[in-house]
This record gives sequence, structure tokens and C-alpha cells, in this order.
Amino acid sequence: MANYKNTSVSEIINKLLLDAKQAQISEENIKEIEKAAKFAELKHFGQFRKSGEPYIIHPLATAKILLSWRMDVETIITGILHDVLEDTPTTEQEIQDNFGVDVLNLVKYVTKVSLLSKENRREHLQKTELENNYIVQVFLSMSEDIRGMIVKLADRYHNMTTIQYLRPDKQKQIASETMDIYAKVAGRLGMYRLKTDLQDLAFEVLNPDEFIATKNRINLIVEVNNSQWHAMIEQIKHILDSYSIEYEIKERLKGIYSTWEKITKNYAIKEIHDIYAIRIIVNDNLECYKVLGLIHLNFKFLKNAFKDYISSPKLNSYQSIHTTILKNQALLEVQIRTSEMDAMAENGIAAHWNYKDKIPHHKSLDQSFHLISEISNLSNKTVDDIKRLTNDIVFDVLVLNNESKYVVNNRTRAIDLAYRVDKEQFKYLATIMVNGQQVSFDTLLKQNDVVKINYSKNILINHKWAKFTQFSTTKDGINKIIEEQYHNQIIDVKKFLLKLKNSLKNNYIGDNKVAFLIKKKLKINSIEDFLDFITIEVYDDPHLIKCFDKHKTIARRGFSWLLKKYGGLLKSKKEFYFNNIDGLYFEDLSFPNCCNKIPHMDVVGKIITKNNILEVHNRECEYAKKGQFKVYPLVWNDELLRNRPRKFRYKLSFTADWTPSIGNIISKKIISFHLVINELQIQKNKQNDTCNVSVTLYASELQHIKSWFAELSQEINIKNNLVF
Repeated sequence: MANYKNTSVSEIINKLLLDAKQAQISEENIKEIEKAAKFAELKHFGQFRKSGEPYIIHPLATAKILLSWRMDVETIITGILHDVLEDTPTTEQEIQDNFGVDVLNLVKYVTKVSLLSKENRREHLQKTELENNYIVQVFLSMSEDIRGMIVKLADRYHNMTTIQYLRPDKQKQIASETMDIYAKVAGRLGMYRLKTDLQDLAFEVLNPDEFIATKNRINLIVEVNNSQWHAMIEQIKHILDSYSIEYEIKERLKGIYSTWEKITKNYAIKEIHDIYAIRIIVNDNLECYKVLGLIHLNFKFLKNAFKDYISSPKLNSYQSIHTTILKNQALLEVQIRTSEMDAMAENGIAAHWNYKDKIPHHKSLDQSFHLISEISNLSNKTVDDIKRLTNDIVFDVLVLNNESKYVVNNRTRAIDLAYRVDKEQFKYLATIMVNGQQVSFDTLLKQNDVVKINYSKNILINHKWAKFTQFSTTKDGINKIIEEQYHNQIIDVKKFLLKLKNSLKNNYIGDNKVAFLIKKKLKINSIEDFLDFITIEVYDDPHLIKCFDKHKTIARRGFSWLLKKYGGLLKSKKEFYFNNIDGLYFEDLSFPNCCNKIPHMDVVGKIITKNNILEVHNRECEYAKKGQFKVYPLVWNDELLRNRPRKFRYKLSFTADWTPSIGNIISKKIISFHLVINELQIQKNKQNDTCNVSVTLYASELQHIKSWFAELSQEINIKNNLVF
């Protein structure tokens, strides 16, 4: 960022106009930029920044940033004028008369966002209040014109470069806003260079000690590997020159904040393969792949680090080929792209504008930019939902049912997509297939997943589905459907009573939940009231009235059956995953955390009569052997297991020879077996070169765990056998 402290305002304006001319802006538009600069200079006359500079320097610097992003002329003019409504007596009519209604609307947007920010800071609100009063409004107002947000990003970027002149408390407030809002918006708009810069500037203010420490660690890596990196670059240049390929090479270091984030996730800094990267810019797509082939022919490369975003672009239109090569233990990330791809990678959404053919509104942009529409379509527009949209990477998945692509983020689970695809059919949801394999409802989706959603003829929705998602829209939808099902179904009491009389005599069911459910759903406070309800108001058969008055126990069973069948509130038998136990029926099934249980492991059932729950335990579990409880051997039912939406948990501990890469080896093996990892802990033994490994996995069956462990044993030296 340029330092304007010893530069006159007229010199800055002239430099801005010269840059505009070099950018091939028309003479007519340059005159409009000059007009705006003179207008703002007059309006801000006598105003100064905390640095002592004339205030006009800030909006001119903002305009210069927008110019470097190759924004349209209206946006550049907005950058110059963005503070005149807020900080000067300028009227809206003056702006409209001199620069048009589009510029006025853009200036009003930036002013609105700035006032929201200042209001929150003046009130000294807590973070949660800030989020509710500021974040939500900022994002919802983006739909007015995305260019307004781009101006605000340029404004915030320049302010962050001069933040040292503010009071420490105000520095932290602004830095926190920048990290929580503007850096995330920049990322979602594909403006990755800006995102990195904003994060680093904010990080330096919010956590200066970690900033310096991380910066020093990066510098040390650079010092150690610099000669190797440049030797590799020279070799690449020689190869490309020998094939007469036209190219440009750019170098970049990984951002300090993003490096710190990886370190806090237990990455060793030497294992972060993109600390240093080069970008090879070529003329067209064909040359991208030609360069890739030449590099892979001449260097060792990390297979797992290879990504082709040219054939499969990100949803924000980012395109590039990424590969990581190595030589003498030095890692170098190579990004291969065209000039157009590079502009998109640098400036994201801003790269879609140019000076000759401006794009006047976000709706005419490429459909890959879904942030605004996603926010506008949120049913609740809660802070949590907006934060998820802005915090996460977006990608697309294909749904086979309708051959349509859906934009999702990296917190989207299979059940979220199923709800979004067809809200009417959702209550019939049976299974979800991802890339040809049945998955649990809480499976996280990935880029380019192919999803097929299968439905049943019967309503299967269960209130516990809400536990599979983090999105309030899906949770609310599930609860709403269940509520509607309960109220919309017409209960045939005659059928119910006959079913009760003929089918439930040999079953046992407790009534621990009945009082709560009666009160909540039917507004009936007791079993006795329920008996009065069915005998007085509903049914007039004197024989059945006498029968149910005499056999109240059957009526109790009947009420639970009624709610189970019509309310979707209790588990059905098919969810129990075991063959039936004759003469017994349980309200719930529990898998306590005291031991491992996984299909087809030898398990037993322990009946907790107080709650009428069947607890499932490993046969060798010490807890299952305690007490006077009756224990039943359980037989897994393969057919029922196939309909189970979730996988089973298994915790495994073992000792192995220590190696610095053991964590990576175990993680890669887990991924290759499509297992879901919940926790991985590795503790090195000080007495010898071994380590204790504890890993918690989710799997569909025991054999899957056994196969994984067998292959893992071939790659690391495990000291003990797998014990179940």
C-alpha cells in the first residue's frame, strides 16, 4: 500500500488519473473520475485522518484499490465519494445530479454499512449483539448491488493498512469485524488475495505475539528451503524454455493467519506443503496440461495434493491446476493457469468487471456466485446460517434424481441436501446413495459427489433426524413435517381399539413417557383422562368400553402404540437393528459409550425396566455383567441394518513404533477405507520409540474395521493385536 503522508492531494489525484489512463479507461470516463475527485476534495476540505493526512487521501486510496481490481467506472467513482454522505453536508440530490442514480445508490449502500458498524461500536455491544445487529443486516443488504460490498471491501482494506493510528481498543474492534465479516466475504466472492491480506492485517492486531511467532516460523522455512525452491524454479524454466512454451512465473508465500490456523490443527509446519508456491501463467488450457505433464515427468509429486480445478472449477469460478513437487525434502506447490484464470484467482468477482463492458448488477454475473441468492433464500436468516454460508467453502454436487447440480457448502450433510431437493417427498426418505454407496444421513458431502435419494411408500420421518444436521432450516423443516403429520392424520379409533385388543396383549411397554406426550400432544393430563377420552367422546360400543375400562394396562400400551404409529414420536421396531425378542417390546434402544458395539460383534441386551430401555453392550463389557439385570443375547438383523441411517462407533487403542508421520499414515488409511473419524490421539512414549494410539471410528460393520486394521498393520509396526 502506498504511503501518501508526504504527497500532496493534487499529486495523488494526478497519479490516479494516470493509472486510469494506463488501464485504458476512456477519456470521457477519466474526466468523470477527475470530476468526482475534485468534488470529494471540496466536500472533505478541512477534514483530517488520525494520521494527520487530509481526509480526502482515504477515498482516493480506496478508488485506487478499485482501479487495480479493474472495476467499472461507477464503482471507482463510488470509492471516491463513499464518505461524503456520512461525513459532509452533501445531499443525495447533489450526488444524483452530478454522477447519476446508480452512483447514488452505491454510495448509500456503503454509507448504510458504515453507519451500522459505527453504531455497534458506539454502543459497546457484546459480540453476539454485534452479530445480530450488524452481520445479518450487512449480508441481507448485499442483494441491493454487490458492487457496494466491493467498495466496502476496498474501504476496509485501506483502513486496515492505516489502523496503527487508532486507539488500541478501537483497533481490536475493527480488526475483529474484519476477521469475522469482511475477510469471509472476500473469500466467498473469490477474492483470495484480499482475504489473505485482511486476515493477516487483522491477526496482527488481535494476536500480535502469535502473528510474530508464525511469521518467524515461515521465515525460517524460507531460509532453509530457499535455495532448493529456486533451484526447482530454474529447472522448471529450463524445461519450459526447451519446449518453447510462453509463460510467466509468479511467486507467493502462504498467509500468516492461514499458516497459524493449520499449526493450531496439529499440522507440523514442515508438513504444510503450500508454504511457498509458484504460479505458472500460460496462454491456454491445452498448455496448462502440457506444463503439468512436463513437471510430473521431471519431478516427484504428492499424489494426494494434486487438484484439477480447470476440468472441475470451484463454484466461484476459480480455475487452476495444483500439484506439489518435492526435491531433497523441499516441497513446492505449483499452480498452473491461464491469464484469465489468474485474474479470477486474484480478484474473484471483481475480475468480471471491465471498463468497456461494465456489468451493472450482480444478477447478470455468472451463476457460480451464489452467496447473495443463498442468503436471500434463507428461511430464518439467522446469524448461524449466515455465518455458515460465509465461513465455508462452496461446491456443487449432482443429484441423479433430477439430474441437477446443487450448490452446497462443506457443512452440508446428506440429510440437508435431501430436504432441499424435495421437501414434499422428504418425509418418505429411506436411503441416500453417494457415489453409488449407501451412506448415513449425517454424511458430509464433498465436491462433485453424485447423490441419489431413495424414497419409501411409507412415511419414515423421525424427530431424531434433526440431530443429523447443524442447519436450523433443516431442523425446523423436520419438526414442522412431524407436527403436520400428527395433526393432519385422521386417527381411526375403531381400528385402533381393535388393533389394541387383538395384537398387543402379549407385549410389555412402560408408561414413563406417556404423561409428557399426552399433555403435550392431546392436552390430556393423565392415563385416566385418556380412558375417558376414548370411552366417552370417541367410541360407543358398550362391549369395548367395558373391556377397556377393565383392562387399563392394555389402554396404556395402546396409547404408546397410537403415538408411535401416528405421531412419529417413538422408535419403530425396524429401527432396533436386531431380530425380535418374543414377547417383549421396548420404547427405546440405547448404545452406551462404555464399550464397543458394531455389527456383527457379539452383543447382549440389558433391560432397564425403569425407563423401559434396552441397552446394548459388548458381551465382555464389565458394566453389563454388574447388577441383577436380565441379559438377553442379541442377533443382528442384516435387513434392518441396511436401513440404519447412521454408522456405529468403535474405539480402538494400540501401541506402535513411533514415526513423525504416523498421524498422516493413519489418517490417510482411514480416508482410503471411507471410514468416519471422530477422534485421533497419539502420545509418544518417553521411555522408548513407541507411541500409544487411540482412535474413534464410525463404521457400518465389524469386518470393515478388521480390514482397515489389517492394511494399517502393513504400513506401521503395531505391537499388539486388535482386541474386541
